[in-house]
Amino acid sequence: MVVINVSGVDVNFPFPPYECQKVYMEHVVQALQMGSNALLESPTGTGKTLCLLCAVLAWRASFVSSLAKSDRGDRACQTFASGLDHSGDQQGGSSLAPSKSAVDAGDIGTARTGPRIIYTSRTHSQLTQVVRELRRTKYSTKMTVLGSRSQLCIHPEVSRAPTGAQNAMCSQYVANHKCMHKNELDSRKDELVQRVMKTPVDIEDLARIAGIRGACPYYLARSARESADLILMPYNYVVDSVARDRLDIDWNKDIVIFDEAHNLDAVCMEARSFDLTSYHREACLQEIQRIENEPNRMTFGAVTGEQ
Repeated sequence: MVVINVSGVDVNFPFPPYECQKVYMEHVVQALQMGSNALLESPTGTGKTLCLLCAVLAWRASFVSSLAKSDRGDRACQTFASGLDHSGDQQGGSSLAPSKSAVDAGDIGTARTGPRIIYTSRTHSQLTQVVRELRRTKYSTKMTVLGSRSQLCIHPEVSRAPTGAQNAMCSQYVANHKCMHKNELDSRKDELVQRVMKTPVDIEDLARIAGIRGACPYYLARSARESADLILMPYNYVVDSVARDRLDIDWNKDIVIFDEAHNLDAVCMEARSFDLTSYHREACLQEIQRIENEPNRMTFGAVTGEQ
């Protein structure tokens, strides 16, 4: 490991970085310092993911350390949050200037102090690559990865159900305390959450760790999310409005990363699209014909079709 100073932040890197890697990390750190958005790219094979992880985790560690060393940590964190609307005035500021990327420690309790990092990519295969790069770094951070029931459920009946029915079946079993795996998780939650966040894990690791203990991997990931500093997830968890609301993302304070962002537009279009089948078209035509044949019986709520 080598330590390099990037815009006032000491960054641990697995090897002496190339110049393009230094420049990339400088822009990442500066964006965090300024509380601004950043659209960054680098040629294939230049280690973008590794640079991104090291820069973000180094900046976060520096910020958390500054709070721990300060007798006015609470006040500093409040100032950090209150300065979000004025982040554009922080040009040339210190490496811990107020940033939209920070989370007020008072908002997250004692389990997690400092900004929460939401790291997204298109697929879990790509996220597995991120985990591999994370293991190469020196940074030890509490992390978890989110997945769907279709990927993580180990209940003998729910896991074999059609994807569209799994959510309802799971919710019913859990509400009635009839899922043995969720019950097992509830009885050992703290132990398993600490275990799964001890080292970087991908979705297969998460399923294995929970599965061999008979606990539910899906709800284990959700439980670990509450205290994790780094959360890995596919794009759709952020793009889809329902899933996004459940995550309770604070766009003014959390650090949100879209890796391989050239894929993002396709995911956004897919999330806002739907299939119009021949069945739907036929049903619409039948409804139009019915209205044409019975115009005086057409009603829209309290408004009738009568002139």
